[in-house]
Amino acid sequence: MLHHDAVYSPTLAQQGILPGSKKPPSQKTIANQAQHLGYLESHRYEKFSQNDIEEVCPLLFMTSSYVSTCYQHLRTLQYTYPVPKETTS
Repeated sequence: MLHHDAVYSPTLAQQGILPGSKKPPSQKTIANQAQHLGYLESHRYEKFSQNDIEEVCPLLFMTSSYVSTCYQHLRTLQYTYPVPKETTS
C-alpha cells in the first residue's frame, strides 16, 4: 500500500519538495518513483470487495483476539476489527 500511495498520492516530501526549499525535485525523487513502480509491477495491487472482507472478518477477529491476549494489547482489539456476528451474544 505504501508503494501505491507513493506513486499515485505522493506527499510533498516524496515529490522532493521540502518545506522552505527553492530547489527543483532531485533525480533521487525520480529514481524512488521508478523503484515504487517496479515494485507495483511485480506485486500486483488488488482491491477486495466488501463481501470478501466480511467473509474473512471472523478469522481476522480470532487472530486479533489471540495476539491481544498473548501480548496484553486488550485495548487494540476493539479498534482493529468489528466483532463478527457469530461471536456476539
